[in-house]
Amino acid sequence: MNKRRFFSCFLSFLFLFSLLSKMPVVKADQKHVIAGYGPVYGNLVMPTICKIVGDTIYVMDSYGVSYFSLPDKQFITRFDVDLGNADTVEAMNDPKIWLELIKGLAGFADIGSGLPTDLLPTNFMVFTSIEADTKGDLYISGSNGISHLDPKGQLIQLIPYPEAINPKNEEESSILNFTMVNDGLFLYNSKSSYSEEEPLYERTIYELSSTGEVLDSIVIQTDEDSSLFDFASSFSYLPEQDFFLLASDQINLINRDGEIVHTLPVSEEEDFMPMAVEYQQDNSLIFMGIEMTELLLNTVLKKGTLLFEEETATLEWEESWKNNKWGFLGLSLSVDPKRIGFVCMGGFEDMLDFQVNVIDLPKKYYSIGTPMHDPGQLNNSLSYAIDEAGNLYTTNLGSSTIEVFTPSGEYAKSIEIDIASVSSIMGMLDFMPLITDITYDSGYLYFANLMPNTISRYNLEDEAWENLYSGDMMSDEPHLWLDMQVDGENIYLLDPISDENGLPMLSVLDEEGELNLVEFPLSEGLESETLYTGFEIDGDYIYVLDAITSRLYQWNFPDPDELQKTIQLELTEDTLYSSFCLMESGDFILADPFQHQIIRTNKSGKTIAKWGKRVRLTIGREKEVYQTNPDGFNIPLRVKTHNNLLYITDFMNCRYHIMTAPMPAPKVTVTDFINLKDISVFEDHDQTIEINIEADSLAHFQVKTDQEWIQIKESAFTSDTKELHITLIGSEMKPWANNYGYLYISCDEAELNDDNQLKVDISVDAVGIKIQLIIDDPIVLINDKPQLPLEASPFIHNGRTMVPARLIAEAFGAQIDYNPVTREITIRLGGTVIQLQIGNQNATINGKEIVLDAPPVIRSGRTFVPIRFISEAFGAKVDYENATRKITILYPAPEA
Repeated sequence: MNKRRFFSCFLSFLFLFSLLSKMPVVKADQKHVIAGYGPVYGNLVMPTICKIVGDTIYVMDSYGVSYFSLPDKQFITRFDVDLGNADTVEAMNDPKIWLELIKGLAGFADIGSGLPTDLLPTNFMVFTSIEADTKGDLYISGSNGISHLDPKGQLIQLIPYPEAINPKNEEESSILNFTMVNDGLFLYNSKSSYSEEEPLYERTIYELSSTGEVLDSIVIQTDEDSSLFDFASSFSYLPEQDFFLLASDQINLINRDGEIVHTLPVSEEEDFMPMAVEYQQDNSLIFMGIEMTELLLNTVLKKGTLLFEEETATLEWEESWKNNKWGFLGLSLSVDPKRIGFVCMGGFEDMLDFQVNVIDLPKKYYSIGTPMHDPGQLNNSLSYAIDEAGNLYTTNLGSSTIEVFTPSGEYAKSIEIDIASVSSIMGMLDFMPLITDITYDSGYLYFANLMPNTISRYNLEDEAWENLYSGDMMSDEPHLWLDMQVDGENIYLLDPISDENGLPMLSVLDEEGELNLVEFPLSEGLESETLYTGFEIDGDYIYVLDAITSRLYQWNFPDPDELQKTIQLELTEDTLYSSFCLMESGDFILADPFQHQIIRTNKSGKTIAKWGKRVRLTIGREKEVYQTNPDGFNIPLRVKTHNNLLYITDFMNCRYHIMTAPMPAPKVTVTDFINLKDISVFEDHDQTIEINIEADSLAHFQVKTDQEWIQIKESAFTSDTKELHITLIGSEMKPWANNYGYLYISCDEAELNDDNQLKVDISVDAVGIKIQLIIDDPIVLINDKPQLPLEASPFIHNGRTMVPARLIAEAFGAQIDYNPVTREITIRLGGTVIQLQIGNQNATINGKEIVLDAPPVIRSGRTFVPIRFISEAFGAKVDYENATRKITILYPAPEA
């Protein structure tokens, strides 16, 4: 059982990393810097597949496909390929999946246990491969089909798979291999079902046209339990013999009738295990495999030739290639008449330092691409610590170094990890460090390692390593210590999974080197299924975070006697708090990788500030790309604090944020509705808005509007502002209507509400000039206010209402002139000029002649003009009520 859990732990870690590999701006007066950078063009991160095409080699790694010139070994360019795994990447945002993965990492479950099929698609598996035709076009197999690309990576077409390969139900599984020979496309599909009712063992070879049409299908005649056919390490086609080659621990040659006509051993040496075979047109085979010598594994290449005589076939071995610089596990092989290219993992000490190797036949060896080992370069680091000066010490996944950065984000140096102290297995095998956490205390860096479980420390002054604890891999239960702290002489380490009572499994290593569990009392309210992702010791208390329920539990410490408090944090369907830290103020800072945010809560768990958004950086030509988009994270898995600064790992973006903590949202009280009546459109109106702001520090606000008739005098202000001043522009408002608009107030430092803005509703009833008269009545109302009685009342002449010329002109605010000699009347308003003459039916508007029904007249010594003509010429609206003989003039005229 313990051995099984050990290997489950190891495989879970590699599986987790492989999945992840395919997976508000801060103001200037706040501290925020970026430390570290990730891959740039020419770097290869966990490459898995290579293909030689002429003098070019294509390499697929975690970030896409890069290709290089073989004669000068120079990087050319890179491109992305859609392998149809978007659903798998998206599934990583499900917190339930992380729970299952961490259970596997912690050794409490087998890898894949409980995982949904869209994350671990066991019923349809495609061995991705890169092939090329005689023109140099590429063909890359993925779960969505075969991508046909030009040599620069542009998609030409997506070739579909035959419908028959798809599993019919969840109990069926389908495994697919792809190869290309002489521009022919060939698939090998192993289909099986272990259902007791309908068992299925079907192995089929398909020959496809360039568009995916099935030209031939060949069912291989095998025994039902021939499981070696399910996971063939190599699949090829021999055109001279019209045979298909399937290789695992033996070579099987199959004819067009599906008969296995020849079976050959791949090696007479027991210590050689083949991983891939490539066929050449001269009937030669190149094998890539593992050669085991005691505890060492090395990649070895061997060449053999198939000899066919009558009805027999033999394999004659010719030569082999070995090099102690090659890794121990071969992943991909590509061969042409001039070269051999292959990809292999690194050695035990540097397992994730993959290599892309080339042999120019017969013996010239070299590597392609550059590893990520430049100063300050990070490969998805996760574990880190901060010293008293604020320096950042971080692991570098796949590397045996600690990278050191200053508080300003500058690279300082690298510290070589003493593998013998940190991750040596039983003193016999140095293994790649899998450090789950680092912490700093009193001049020492403390390290928790996964496999094997070790606790070690590094003296920063003496530069000396020391092992404090080593677990027995064969007998001890494995621990996934996600979080570690030093308190006095004791080192505390937290497992993510609880005991059967839902209590934390907190280990303590005392000064005598004894490792024991802290005993927590049975407590009401704890869940049976938990995921404890972090803890903080604060004086006499310890806080432990459960990511499943989004709760912080508080016990007294170091001798917990009862559960003191349960703090419920904000909980949504997609929330998963992966880490937390405690600020000097008593507030909590939490990392939520699925919301891509850092959250600040108060002591009661109420969210008071958030920061961040999703940002997935794309590999670039220069490292400066990792300084862009500082306002977000891809996966902020862990957050720590020092001197009230936050240190946040931006996982998969290969960088760290060092920044001021997001401040609590200011409390803002502002009048939310302003309703103004009878505001004239002929003048501007100043308005003062009272505002009350409570903020823990100086906060910066902006105010904007959605209307042109609202003019903001202060578009930016700070938290000490008491009033906002706006001007309502009369000429921009609609007269005789309700003008409706908003002020939007936002804050840089924090969110004010869900929309991060407050709204002030502004409603303005705008008016112009309203003139009211009654025929034969001397009383005139202007804007409902009585004026002095007229000396001569309005009357009707020739069917038209006549009013005193000076009354109407002055009511509009127009200028009027009268020439007693010519008896001409001139009225000007803005750009409109009206000219009339007493007794003359001809008038002009801006020089254009108009014939009047009723010309101006003089009565009782006053000049009368037709009111409708004058009003409408100036853009007013005139209404007449027959019953009351009432005339109403609205200027300007209301919009229709």
